[in-house]
Amino acid sequence: MKLSPIFLVFLLPAAALSQDPVIDKVRLDKSWLSEELYVKTDRDIYIAGERVWMKIWKLNGITHSPSDISKVIYIDLIDSRGNPVRQLSAEIDGTGGSADFMLPDSLRTGNYIIRSYTSWMKNFPDCLFSCKMISVINPFEKLDLNNICRI
Repeated sequence: MKLSPIFLVFLLPAAALSQDPVIDKVRLDKSWLSEELYVKTDRDIYIAGERVWMKIWKLNGITHSPSDISKVIYIDLIDSRGNPVRQLSAEIDGTGGSADFMLPDSLRTGNYIIRSYTSWMKNFPDCLFSCKMISVINPFEKLDLNNICRI
């Protein structure tokens, strides 16, 4: 019984000096910042070798109001196997802008995904990236209508 008060004397100050979890206010504030990109192309069906014109809007993911967090947008053209065929970056001033790129003339006929994201968005799952499907027709290949998206 005499040992109990002695242990209490040693344990109470240790509990009083233990560190409480402190919330990092900078990390907390940035975790609420969320970006979304909205990408619109000039059309949905292209011929291999043509130029794709895009308009890009940057939005706050929570309020859906214009956002000015990131200045660079990364754009990938992805084939049906998930491989990037073309990659580029575009500097966007303000809350939106435009970008363009040439489709390689060696692309096979089929559907491709234009995926766009910012460096900040890479901190979150890639299912939050902006994706837009386009169809590409290569006139030098035999046309298989089953590979083309019907819109």
